[in-house]
Amino acid sequence: MKKIISVFLSGFLLFLTASAEGYSHLSEESYTTAQTFYRGIARVTRGGMTAIIDTDANFVLPFDERPKVIRKNGLIMVMDENGYAGFFDKNGRQLTDYIYDTYPDTHEKTKVTTAHYFHNRFDGDGTSDLIPISRNKKFGFLNSRGEEQIPPTFDYVYGFSDGMARICSGSEITKYGTYIDCKYGLIREDGTIVLPADTYWYIGDFKHGYAAGGNGPAQMLDKNGQIRDLGGLIYQSTNGIYITAGDSEGRTTILDMAGKEVLPLDFTPKTIWQDLIVLADTRLINRQGETLYTAPEGGRLQTIWEDENHPFLRISIPAGDVEGHSLFGLVRTDGTVILPPIYESVKVMGEGLLYARTTTENILLDEQGRLVCLLNGDLPEVCREGKFVLRDYHTMQQVYVKNPLRDIAVLYNGNSLFFDVPPLLEDGRTLVPLRAIFEAMEAEVSWDDRTKTVYAKRGETHIVLPVGAPSFTKNGTEILLDVPAKIEKGRTLIPLRAVADALGCKVDWQGETRTVLLFS
Repeated sequence: MKKIISVFLSGFLLFLTASAEGYSHLSEESYTTAQTFYRGIARVTRGGMTAIIDTDANFVLPFDERPKVIRKNGLIMVMDENGYAGFFDKNGRQLTDYIYDTYPDTHEKTKVTTAHYFHNRFDGDGTSDLIPISRNKKFGFLNSRGEEQIPPTFDYVYGFSDGMARICSGSEITKYGTYIDCKYGLIREDGTIVLPADTYWYIGDFKHGYAAGGNGPAQMLDKNGQIRDLGGLIYQSTNGIYITAGDSEGRTTILDMAGKEVLPLDFTPKTIWQDLIVLADTRLINRQGETLYTAPEGGRLQTIWEDENHPFLRISIPAGDVEGHSLFGLVRTDGTVILPPIYESVKVMGEGLLYARTTTENILLDEQGRLVCLLNGDLPEVCREGKFVLRDYHTMQQVYVKNPLRDIAVLYNGNSLFFDVPPLLEDGRTLVPLRAIFEAMEAEVSWDDRTKTVYAKRGETHIVLPVGAPSFTKNGTEILLDVPAKIEKGRTLIPLRAVADALGCKVDWQGETRTVLLFS
């Protein structure tokens, strides 16, 4: 089904034709809730039960009533009927007994023991192989092999960020499962205690090697436990290039890493992002103080992507006379407007995808703002490992959608070819399932399973193609291959250009849309 959408861009009205079928689902399955894939697995729920699936939608752990959580080192935490947790690997193999404390799923205050991190929000930044665990109401760290690498001896711990984790002593658990009155310290991943947990300092998560600490004015604390004073200013954050600091009156300033003032201390809001600074939520400037972009009148700039290497800021502007309603767009950090602020919602999804919603359509675009396809659903999640979660309008359930920019499209004489195993791009060469290609070309094809060899005939041309071989033959003449044929998920994939050339077809590759064009 074809739909026409119109987008007002930079003063021109563009009419774009898109297909609502321009993307494919991972499988026909839909779920009540589905999580983004992480380390090759994802949690799904249906009918009050949870399961863990892999990137082919196969079950790692089947649906049952046991709560399951994927932790940030790739382990699966499963709670048994007694309220204790055991750990499984991403292949579904049990690594530990059910001996670890959890936050009971019933949420009955009288049953609260420890570990309100049962949902992985306290696992740190995800770069460490260690995650917090609790056993017998003491906390330590478990590695991805299910081993207690740092034994549970602390009153409480937080996950590792930038190689450091907070350890706590003297903490008390409340009837709500939260911890109060902690004394903080720091520990490295090898178990070395940098600062003992013996002060009431607040120590935030490490980022770029620094954190905030102190009972009064927050000072800078580095990985070696060294405290740095900012001349009476309160440390707020750093990105390794700049430091944001302020005073007790609410004024802020920007310093370089040597402590030299880059911007004056005043009441103008300041945000650091990469090597750029956003002033008053409206103006983007570089290190030289040059303005790269200024938001429209009444508009604001907002960072929307935690990955500091990602090049987008969100633009928001008031929507006419509707109080509290805004329209949104996206600007690249070089000042280039990718999406003007005309959308009800915008989102940087990752893996080259952007999402925008109008009053009538949900749109998927690439990072240049070019239309990829329309979505028959809304509320898309972040795209990771080639897939994202979407609420499908047919079922009103959540489904997994493949990243259409990763899928290679093949058109033969203008008609799309469909494959049960997707084409691959390997060393700059496209490999495609042979049978769909040969059948489209009306070539006769046969397969010798004993020798793993493909035989094809089209007109007077005979092809012999052994899987894994560095060459094939055309009418007895050897032709070298850059990439050999291979077997993937039970299907034989062949190097498309070499074989199509041999069968008398013209081949063209459109890199922007990842499309192969074949003409007979």
